[in-house]
Amino acid sequence: MVEAQRHPIGVGVDHVLAQLVELGEARDVGHLAREGHGRPYHSGRTAGTSRPRPLLWGPEQAVARPLIGISSYGRAGQRQTFSLPCEYVDVVRLAGGVPIVLPAVEGDIPEALGVIAALILPGGGDVDPAHYGGVRHEANYGILPERDGFELALARAALARQDLPILCICRGMQLVNVALGGDLLSHIPDHFGDKVRHRHPELRPVEHLVSIEPASRLARILGATELTVHSVHHQAVGRLGLGLRAVAWSPDGVIEAVESERHPFLIGVQWHPELGALGDERQRRLFEALVRHRRDGRAPLARAAVQRA
Repeated sequence: MVEAQRHPIGVGVDHVLAQLVELGEARDVGHLAREGHGRPYHSGRTAGTSRPRPLLWGPEQAVARPLIGISSYGRAGQRQTFSLPCEYVDVVRLAGGVPIVLPAVEGDIPEALGVIAALILPGGGDVDPAHYGGVRHEANYGILPERDGFELALARAALARQDLPILCICRGMQLVNVALGGDLLSHIPDHFGDKVRHRHPELRPVEHLVSIEPASRLARILGATELTVHSVHHQAVGRLGLGLRAVAWSPDGVIEAVESERHPFLIGVQWHPELGALGDERQRRLFEALVRHRRDGRAPLARAAVQRA
């Protein structure tokens, strides 16, 4: 079972390939998640995008909006579910994409990558240190072997597709670094002290500044070299993976963003841009850039409709 952690908007995942939706107008930005890492913030209202309207099929309309894959959190709960904080879904829709949640189960990766036009690797619990030759720390939490296996395989397969844009957020940035042979620093306070707080003790977001390399693609996209961001992490990128370079840092020296020197569009940020994207145009530009750089991600049904026309 896959669920987005808020009330459904009106079109289920099962219908997305058969019936794309037009972008709804943002109506509520008060639901931004500020009360938990991976837990939804409920404002008492429904989701922040309007009810989707069906897209009429035809040669022109069939290519309207790209499908953006987002890997889910690992299975959890008394009734096992694959969940995803709704801010990811809302901001992808606002940026002009149709979000497709990819359940974190091993297998089906070639089929999934064959359908989507871009990929987001989201936040969540820690990557098992066994994947990068580390040892577990008492601060580790949320380690899920099934999710690690799925996302590492997904990341490596996606990286092999030069036409597939990839945006990595928090855990996602750490995971892609590991997938490329890098490692992680197991607990930031052990290496950088407590000068900058990167998360609340109860796993809630905190705000801090980041400095961005002016010549980086990230700075060009954001239109800024300094930004206040929302963070919820206790680990950090250590040795950089193959082809990655650091392009942003917090005041204590923690790497806050990476870019690839080998992949046309691979950006990782250690913060959570989805938490501010509905109210901050600069944060939203990351998702808009991902959608702009999409490949021809039309679903098979859409391609068939064009061929029949």
